[in-house]
Amino acid sequence: MKLSPLSCLSILLLAFSLAFGGSGSMYTPTQNTPTATPSPMSTDGPIWVLQRLNGKPVIGIWGTVLTLSTYEDGAGGYDGCNRFAGSHEDGSRVAQPDGTISFPGFGSTLAGCPFPEKLTERRSENYVAALAEASAYRVLDNRLEIRDGSGKLRLVMVNKSPLVGEAEDLTGTTWSLVSSDGKTPRGVPPTLAFWDETFVGGTVADYGFVAQYDKQGTAIRVLSKAVTGAETSRVSRIKDRNVRDFIRDIGRSGRHAVREEDGARFLRIRMNQGYPLDFEELMPVVGNISGVEWRLQSFIEVRWHEFRAGGPPCVENALPGSDIVARFTETTVRGTVDGKAYSRDDLSLSVVRPGESSTDGLAGLDPFDNDLPDGRCPREDGEEAIKRDQAGQAESYFKILPRLRRYMIFGDRLVVLTDSHQALLFQAERPG
Repeated sequence: MKLSPLSCLSILLLAFSLAFGGSGSMYTPTQNTPTATPSPMSTDGPIWVLQRLNGKPVIGIWGTVLTLSTYEDGAGGYDGCNRFAGSHEDGSRVAQPDGTISFPGFGSTLAGCPFPEKLTERRSENYVAALAEASAYRVLDNRLEIRDGSGKLRLVMVNKSPLVGEAEDLTGTTWSLVSSDGKTPRGVPPTLAFWDETFVGGTVADYGFVAQYDKQGTAIRVLSKAVTGAETSRVSRIKDRNVRDFIRDIGRSGRHAVREEDGARFLRIRMNQGYPLDFEELMPVVGNISGVEWRLQSFIEVRWHEFRAGGPPCVENALPGSDIVARFTETTVRGTVDGKAYSRDDLSLSVVRPGESSTDGLAGLDPFDNDLPDGRCPREDGEEAIKRDQAGQAESYFKILPRLRRYMIFGDRLVVLTDSHQALLFQAERPG
């Protein structure tokens, strides 16, 4: 099949969005996850995970899975080595209501695979070949069966994470993890908070994190991640594997749905590999920004050049020995910087409300204008972070204060956002 340049670009964009990964070891099994039954003849929407190929069980190697997704006029997935995608030139559906199915020719990424051929047994080739010979299908509960023209059962796939509920604008919502791929977290559950349309943050174990994200329909696309309130801002430098795994899971986010049950709200985010993260709505430990002493953890900002290149949010964690404390109202802030008192009476803060744009009322502002104050976001050279002195950090803090506009409380954390894609992250010291 000959593809136009535009078709090739669309295929590559879809293929790169079909990321893969595995869940961490910080969980124990549970059955407290939602279930649903797709329409008897529906294949669109789920991420189907291959269970049997040509009558034989598919054994995962080093955490890999083989996946398939169908949509209105095409399909894509992961073959154990590369991501693939394609669509019919005439725009026809892959799966027809009468039970027939026909896959298009696929474009594919060209990643080299680290798995020995004797272990994979040419799974990639066999899988794609079986799709090319597909002729008929049926869906039974969460199981998809695909047969070839002779009636031979070639593929058996399972929808591991059906989405129950409706997609929502998640801005201003906060969540606590219930399970990852059906396993409950050990210890204090990780949290997830959608600060605005640019930032999503949260906590896991003793660490915080922040990521840049955007939405494409019902899909959450996380662009990059960084650690907050720690000695490093790089996820790869965190020694705790459970922390790294959860933050990396967030980077594999796909489609989502919110459901209500017995007066409570639940969020399911389906990873691009097929497994789900399930959350319940999180009520803040601190109910109001006022009357609480907040201690600064991190400066956070998005730099335009790094943002376009997919780089992480620029995080400068508070220096050891530095102590910046704030007591806010929606119009004032008072506190101390390394023991010296300060105050401002010209703030104009409002809480981030669910579904509300953080740029409302800021028409004409370019959030990536290089003339805006850029704080003291460090540049890391790959060996050690550039160290900043306490006086410089205090200067950054006072520089950012006049630009603070919106705030959000999640658990015992407070994020205060500027009008220029910057943020100050605090932790409550003495809830009052």
